[in-house]
Amino acid sequence: MKRDSKGHSARPNAKAEFMKPFGYPHGRRGYGVDHIVPRKRDLADSPSDMQWQAKVTAKAKAKIE
Repeated sequence: MKRDSKGHSARPNAKAEFMKPFGYPHGRRGYGVDHIVPRKRDLADSPSDMQWQAKVTAKAKAKIE
């Protein structure tokens, strides 16, 4: 993966692109951003594969993935 001069990933920040149109450019209290199709199955990191997910639900989902 390409890196910038500070060692950060050079790819566009898809998560920020997903959050901005909803009016939560820095995140939404009590929610996280979830990939609909897990990245380990589909390496696409695009806003079209993201959804808001309650943090409580994310913990439950993490146990079964």
